[in-house]
Amino acid sequence: MLDGKYDPKTLDPAAQALWESEQVHAFDPASSAPVYSLDTPPPTVSGSLHIGHVFSYTQAECIARYQRMLGKNVFYPFGFDDNGLPTERLAEREHGVLGRDLPRAEFVELCRKTSAGYKDEFEALWRSLGVSADWSLRYSTIDERSIRISQRAFLDAHAKDQVYLHTSPTLWDTETQTAVAQAELESKDKRTKMNDLQFELVAGGHIVIATTRPELLPACVAIFIHPDHPRAAELVGQKAKVPLNDYTVEIMADDKVDPEKGTGVVMCCTFGDKTDVEWYQKHGLDLRQAIGRDGTMTELAGPEAGLYANQARRKILERLDDAGLLLKQEDVANVVNVFERTGREIEFLPTRQWFVKVLDKKAELLALGERIRWFPEHMGKRYKNWVEGLDWDWCISRQRFFGVPFPVWFCEGCEHVFVAPEAWLPVLDHGAHEITEPCPACGGTAWRPETDVMDTWATSSETPSINQHWGEAAGEVAGLRPMTLRPQAHDIIRTWAFYTIVKANIHHADIPWDDVMVSGHVQAPGKKKISKSKGNAPADPREMIEAHGADATRYWALSATLGNDYLYNEDDFKQGRRLCVKLWNAAKLAQSHLDGFDRKAVTAAPRPIDTAIRARLADTVRIASADLDRYEFGIAKGTIERFFWADLCDNYLEMIKNRLYDETPEGAEAREAARAGLYDALQGVVRLLAPFTPHVCEAVHQTLFRGQEGVRSIGVAPWPAATPPEDAEAATAAWDAGVAVLTVTRRWRSESKISPGKPLSLVRVQAASDVAALAPEFHDDVRAAGRIETLEIVADESLAAGEAVLESAELA
Repeated sequence: MLDGKYDPKTLDPAAQALWESEQVHAFDPASSAPVYSLDTPPPTVSGSLHIGHVFSYTQAECIARYQRMLGKNVFYPFGFDDNGLPTERLAEREHGVLGRDLPRAEFVELCRKTSAGYKDEFEALWRSLGVSADWSLRYSTIDERSIRISQRAFLDAHAKDQVYLHTSPTLWDTETQTAVAQAELESKDKRTKMNDLQFELVAGGHIVIATTRPELLPACVAIFIHPDHPRAAELVGQKAKVPLNDYTVEIMADDKVDPEKGTGVVMCCTFGDKTDVEWYQKHGLDLRQAIGRDGTMTELAGPEAGLYANQARRKILERLDDAGLLLKQEDVANVVNVFERTGREIEFLPTRQWFVKVLDKKAELLALGERIRWFPEHMGKRYKNWVEGLDWDWCISRQRFFGVPFPVWFCEGCEHVFVAPEAWLPVLDHGAHEITEPCPACGGTAWRPETDVMDTWATSSETPSINQHWGEAAGEVAGLRPMTLRPQAHDIIRTWAFYTIVKANIHHADIPWDDVMVSGHVQAPGKKKISKSKGNAPADPREMIEAHGADATRYWALSATLGNDYLYNEDDFKQGRRLCVKLWNAAKLAQSHLDGFDRKAVTAAPRPIDTAIRARLADTVRIASADLDRYEFGIAKGTIERFFWADLCDNYLEMIKNRLYDETPEGAEAREAARAGLYDALQGVVRLLAPFTPHVCEAVHQTLFRGQEGVRSIGVAPWPAATPPEDAEAATAAWDAGVAVLTVTRRWRSESKISPGKPLSLVRVQAASDVAALAPEFHDDVRAAGRIETLEIVADESLAAGEAVLESAELA
């Protein structure tokens, strides 16, 4: 029974308990139904979830519910990305420790325990929101299956010569003291000083070089000038003394120098930026490392050794000024690259890392991107731009602790690489495995395990393979290659989407999914992206659900347009609750008239208005389905709402009330037709709204429709058909004509400040000839809806088709 007021505190847990007990959302591997699979983003375990997560995950969840109602066998797993630097930093923050100060095994265990509590917290939040995942498919990116599959992927890439070990200049974060990948960089505007420094020429005279990083002077290995520079012929081949340092460097020509920047003469240091790296490799320059892995200056820096780079900069500038070598300073705007997880400026340090080959596969990766359907379409261009702009192969090794181990050992004698056999996977502890054969390169028998771990993206990029149980002894899950949908945010196209496509290409020479659905971000007041690190969420998700209910919260999340950022607005929650209350009250009204009603036994012929509501429902289904098929949930929701509020509640329910309440024998057939129309329209709109507000829809379904329809849950009820009823065109014409007459009557009431419930004794309406001709089809229903005793409709040839004008009205 639908009793009392709408109360999500009661309805929500009741619906969720039913879904769990009846396994409504379980994937059935034995089913012959077509599979619809979602490569669900595993949220990073780096702290509590915020409303941005609710926003994007609800959007994908809505699609899962829609596809399940279409009869698909929905594979909807849920994972947690609980390895890598974000989880390490969480453990460090919560326990007041640093990973590098603890024994490795102890810190890894601390990370495991810290993340375990958050995973359960995350799942509880998603369940309270009504997320229809199959929770038996829950995984973690650091569980044994994920580690085994990640290591299997490494073995596969290694066997195919798609991964390599190389010592070279690497993007390096000095705070976390690990290598990072190009995709993990962000650009940051910074005010700094451009410093004009004087370099003395050995042959006499001097040159001036402008730099924002004087602390790199001890790492200067060459000076470059553009070959077309006016002084190129004079300077190229000469040597210059590095200021404050007792050595000289050669002046060389290279057309990569920008003659318009600074003085047109630049120093090359190892390494200040990507161009320095390119010159170092192109010209075979010496290596001088002035900055260490922890961000402090090395012994090359002399008096500044041991200082952090920014401290050294100030000291060196003071010494340059004292020596008369600092000629000018100017405040400038500078764009620097920072590591997205720390905000620290990136350094380029020579280190040994594992890389996945991507630069030689740009054409392949672009072709794969073209095969994937991107929603919105322009998001595919972001992927294309990223691939075209790649400068580095993908660095997948991290000098950290809590991650997937590389299944690799090195020969102590010659550094030959030994890769674990498949049977050893997962390699959790290198010490648990003994290499019995000698090194094939030098015959040595001493082996040293790799201590680096894989980047977290190297594991999360394998989520399709993890979901598919790729290579597992128990067999793979059928129907998941490629998966159907990858839902994700637009800021990780360059990471998660790109890396997953790279891995799918290496392992399967195929795309990982058919579609990518890209969501925007929730913006806090001031149009700033909401994030954990910024702590700027205007509300806690649990508090939102507690205050507004799950369905109103879902309504808010589904009010956006796909791919666009969305400004947080409390009014959306209120509108969502208003919708739920209205549906609840409409269903309660229907309940009072459908008690004992048997839809299958109806024999009464429908009135045109009854046929019209079914036709309008079918049209709504057609339009909303087309939008949901292209993942435009917000547009679809608007279409469904308009049908519910205007067609069903404002018009149809009002038009049939007299028939519903007429229990006389003479009115039995008309009442039966009205009850059937009400049953069909309400059931249809409840199913249409189910992906958006499933909890209140479940309550209505269980009370009014489960018994007659034999469907255990709204979650697996068939999506309404878009097939219009017979005579739909004629009935719709009558509907439109009737609504035109009803609308002018209502407008007169509003303008005259007369209550909608106050009876009118007489209403005279002038109507276009097409409207007047249809009056017999709608007259009684409109008269009832308008509370009119006598309704006169007079044809007026001067009015445009479909138009009606109220001539006069009298109160009863």
